[in-house]
Amino acid sequence: MTETALNSCDIFLTSLNSGTTLFFHAASLQIYPLKDKRIIKFLTQYREQGKDILLDNTENQEIYDFIVNTIISVPKTIERNKVDTTSIMFNSIVLPIAGKCNLNCSYCFAQNETGFNFDNFTTENIVEIANFLIKQNEQNQDSQDKKTSIHIIFFGGEPLLKFDIMQFAVKHFAEKYPLYTVTYSITTNGTIVNEKILRFLKENNFSVLVSIDGLDNEFNVRKFKNGRSSVQRTIENIRKMSDRGIDIELRATLLNNVSSI
Repeated sequence: MTETALNSCDIFLTSLNSGTTLFFHAASLQIYPLKDKRIIKFLTQYREQGKDILLDNTENQEIYDFIVNTIISVPKTIERNKVDTTSIMFNSIVLPIAGKCNLNCSYCFAQNETGFNFDNFTTENIVEIANFLIKQNEQNQDSQDKKTSIHIIFFGGEPLLKFDIMQFAVKHFAEKYPLYTVTYSITTNGTIVNEKILRFLKENNFSVLVSIDGLDNEFNVRKFKNGRSSVQRTIENIRKMSDRGIDIELRATLLNNVSSI
């Protein structure tokens, strides 16, 4: 389990007309759209009962681990006691637009035996969430303040499998809400890159977080579904993005079966 903890006072749930429930995590100012009824029920109960619902309950513990390892992260720059939950501003939103992935990493927290815990996003999801974000921010914003800046993080699964949804979201915010400053980033395994994607990322000033665990050896479990390693392709695509001047960060997951250095 990570050092991140889920506090009941940080849980806010809002139901949308599409059937999606927005989970707002106040400690990190992030939103996670949910459709999995088990997770929604768990969060509702956790807000009321706290960690007592984890006692002697394996399923609840697994859902808790999924939430703290996959959904929420608390940047060090955000102080919890500075978050005013009576007038919440949605500055950052995580959109897990792809409920699928082209890799089969053994340590993946986002899926279980039956697949991912969320579905692919549709254009209707994007429109509804965008409307909610803007409306919520305008209600809680001082009229003398400048328009709020919003940062959108495309997540998955592998979000580039739903590149069309990324394109739609960027176009929708630009056309529907031109007075807002919207910035974008993506967390990706780096295996799906072509000329169209490179141009899109560069033109829209995306920041790219690439998951890559290290050298292509027996300890690297980032493999395609056919068992072949993904490492070399990821490295090649990192170089392509770097050559285009795209902002890139690398992220590694350390496993407990890796030899000491």
